[in-house]
Amino acid sequence: MPVYKSKTPTKDGRKYYYSVSWTDAFGNKKRYNSKLYKFRDECQRAEASYRLSINKSVASAYTFDELREEYISRKSKTVKPTTVNNIKNCLAHSRLVLGKLKISRFKNKDWERLLRHLDSLPIKNHRRNRIIEYTTAVCNYARKKYGIYTPVPERFEKYNEARDVPLGYKMEFYTPEQFARFILVVDDLMYKTLFTLLYATGMRSGEALALTWSDVDLLSGYISITKTVNTKLGGKFVLLPPKTRSSVRTIKAPQKVLTLLSALRDIQAVPAEKLAHAFVFGLDKPIPNSTMQKKKHDYYVKARQLNPGLPEIRVHSFRHSCASALINSGATIVYISKYLGHSSTKETLDTYAHFFPNESDVVAGIIDRIL
Repeated sequence: MPVYKSKTPTKDGRKYYYSVSWTDAFGNKKRYNSKLYKFRDECQRAEASYRLSINKSVASAYTFDELREEYISRKSKTVKPTTVNNIKNCLAHSRLVLGKLKISRFKNKDWERLLRHLDSLPIKNHRRNRIIEYTTAVCNYARKKYGIYTPVPERFEKYNEARDVPLGYKMEFYTPEQFARFILVVDDLMYKTLFTLLYATGMRSGEALALTWSDVDLLSGYISITKTVNTKLGGKFVLLPPKTRSSVRTIKAPQKVLTLLSALRDIQAVPAEKLAHAFVFGLDKPIPNSTMQKKKHDYYVKARQLNPGLPEIRVHSFRHSCASALINSGATIVYISKYLGHSSTKETLDTYAHFFPNESDVVAGIIDRIL
């Protein structure tokens, strides 16, 4: 910024001054003309210091709601739309309590009010912690960009997510025999193909719904998984990159899946020139996730009438079923991890460790043989 020279210097030689204009937190125009300085560089340092104090003063007037909006706008440029939507939903809770408060004036009692609000919500601790994380992220954004610091969030512990898991909880999945009883009642070829694909390949439902016929090579038997779809954003569908880099993969499909896919393609009335870009499950647009969920439930009701003891599982549990089948068949942990698109074998073990044979039994058998 320029430094100005006064037309009427002081007797001791001070002649430089700076002039700063700004808009305060309430939209009012402000201007300040400094005192005179003897040296130009001295004046420039004073101006820089004054501007810094203005920035801190203006920034300290920001409310949580104002910085929440700014934070969301910034994140929308760097993360997936689904993540932005999740951030908005989480911060909608914290704004009810903190929205009109200035972050620079946060007190412990304000954070305690937020926690009491979270306690009253019928949600899991995992969700409560995500709300806390994004609320804290807004506070960190205020510190990094505007120098507004509040230590309040750091003083509080997170919720215990272990309490989200009921005592005696077991991951739900279908054995091959149970899946056979379920799929027997599915009389729509598209859904028969979809559910069999999910069970046999362990694809995430979004990955399966995003498949186009260009991703499926019926001759070689390979399926390329390069994208996922979200059909929950305002009733429209959005194609997105898969969950992680490791989720981008090419898998060899079982012959039963290929047979069903081939039959499905044969009955779809799509011109040859448009077939490559048509969605396998929906053609012009992928079927909504909610429709798939409802169909799965409806077919389960039919299957239960024939098999009273058959449990109901979620669509995502077809993926767990695939993992269980692979583990029981003796597939290596490395292969299972790559087949499911996990980022590491650690993720596979963390999720499915209880599916593996009990290592203590194996060790005990070894010791028995030694003795």
